[in-house]
Amino acid sequence: MTIAVVGCTHAGTAAVKNMAKLYPEATITEYEKSDNVFFLSCGIALYVGGVIDNFNGLFYSPPEEITAQGVKLNMNHGK
Repeated sequence: MTIAVVGCTHAGTAAVKNMAKLYPEATITEYEKSDNVFFLSCGIALYVGGVIDNFNGLFYSPPEEITAQGVKLNMNHGK
Protein backbone atom coordinates (compact mmCIF):
# COMPACT_ATOMS: atom_id res chain seq x y z
CA MET A 1 0.00 0.00 0.00
CA THR A 2 1.23 3.50 -0.84
CA ILE A 3 -0.03 6.49 1.15
CA ALA A 4 0.62 10.18 0.41
CA VAL A 5 -0.25 12.89 2.93
CA VAL A 6 -0.18 16.58 2.08
CA GLY A 7 0.43 18.88 5.03
CA CYS A 8 2.45 18.41 8.21
CA THR A 9 0.38 20.37 10.67
CA HIS A 10 -1.42 18.60 13.48
CA ALA A 11 -4.01 16.74 11.41
CA GLY A 12 -1.53 15.45 8.83
CA THR A 13 0.94 14.37 11.47
CA ALA A 14 -1.70 12.61 13.56
CA ALA A 15 -2.89 10.76 10.47
CA VAL A 16 0.63 9.70 9.51
CA LYS A 17 1.49 8.48 13.01
CA ASN A 18 -1.70 6.40 13.15
CA MET A 19 -1.23 4.98 9.65
CA ALA A 20 2.39 4.06 10.40
CA LYS A 21 1.17 2.04 13.41
CA LEU A 22 -1.84 0.48 11.68
CA TYR A 23 -0.12 -0.30 8.37
CA PRO A 24 3.58 -0.94 9.05
CA GLU A 25 4.00 -2.48 5.60
CA ALA A 26 2.78 0.70 3.84
CA THR A 27 5.01 3.18 2.06
CA ILE A 28 4.05 6.54 3.55
CA THR A 29 5.22 9.87 2.14
CA GLU A 30 4.33 13.21 3.69
CA TYR A 31 4.65 16.52 1.82
CA GLU A 32 4.92 19.96 3.40
CA LYS A 33 5.26 23.21 1.46
CA SER A 34 7.22 25.01 4.21
CA ASP A 35 10.14 24.22 6.48
CA ASN A 36 7.89 24.07 9.54
CA VAL A 37 6.54 20.69 10.52
CA PHE A 38 4.24 19.45 13.25
CA PHE A 39 2.88 22.90 14.07
CA LEU A 40 -0.18 23.20 16.29
CA SER A 41 -1.92 26.03 14.46
CA CYS A 42 -4.77 25.85 16.95
CA GLY A 43 -2.26 26.96 19.60
CA ILE A 44 -1.67 30.39 18.06
CA ALA A 45 -4.44 31.83 20.23
CA LEU A 46 -2.75 30.35 23.31
CA TYR A 47 0.54 32.00 22.37
CA VAL A 48 -1.03 35.37 21.60
CA GLY A 49 -3.05 35.18 24.82
CA GLY A 50 0.07 34.49 26.89
CA VAL A 51 -0.92 30.97 27.93
CA ILE A 52 2.14 29.58 26.14
CA ASP A 53 5.29 31.67 26.68
CA ASN A 54 7.51 30.04 24.08
CA PHE A 55 6.38 29.96 20.44
CA ASN A 56 8.50 26.83 19.92
CA GLY A 57 6.06 25.03 22.21
CA LEU A 58 3.66 24.94 19.27
CA PHE A 59 5.95 22.49 17.45
CA TYR A 60 5.21 19.24 19.21
CA SER A 61 7.32 16.70 17.38
CA PRO A 62 10.73 16.81 15.70
CA PRO A 63 10.95 15.55 12.10
CA GLU A 64 13.16 12.68 13.27
CA GLU A 65 10.26 11.21 15.23
CA ILE A 66 8.20 10.67 12.10
CA THR A 67 11.09 9.52 9.90
CA ALA A 68 12.03 6.95 12.57
CA GLN A 69 8.68 5.31 11.80
CA GLY A 70 9.77 4.85 8.19
CA VAL A 71 7.83 7.81 6.80
CA LYS A 72 9.47 9.76 3.98
CA LEU A 73 9.18 13.46 4.81
CA ASN A 74 9.43 16.05 2.01
CA MET A 75 9.75 19.59 3.36
CA ASN A 76 9.87 22.78 1.28
CA HIS A 77 7.92 20.90 -1.34
CA GLY A 78 5.94 22.75 -3.94
CA LYS A 79 7.72 26.08 -3.83
